[in-house]
Amino acid sequence: MTGTFRARATFVIESRQFFVIHGDMVSGVVRPGMTVCLSPTDAELTAAPIHAVESVDYVQSRTSEIGLVIRYENAERLHRLRSLSLEGRLLEILDPLS
Repeated sequence: MTGTFRARATFVIESRQFFVIHGDMVSGVVRPGMTVCLSPTDAELTAAPIHAVESVDYVQSRTSEIGLVIRYENAERLHRLRSLSLEGRLLEILDPLS
């Protein structure tokens, strides 16, 4: 394991086919190309490659969180990602190169 990420919530940027999990790193590091472990029970969504790591800003409170950007290919995959209920979960971040 390279890191641990606490998911706060998710959102979608449909025009770019991005599913974003935002929250905070609990330990370790994260960067594009790493893998986030999503579901131990769904064989097709056990893990997903991280396409990008972005800052998710809250203007009113002047705070920000880390956004893990996952690219999805089609509506079925997006539906499955949305059904995972990631809010509040602790997710493992793995580096496929190590």
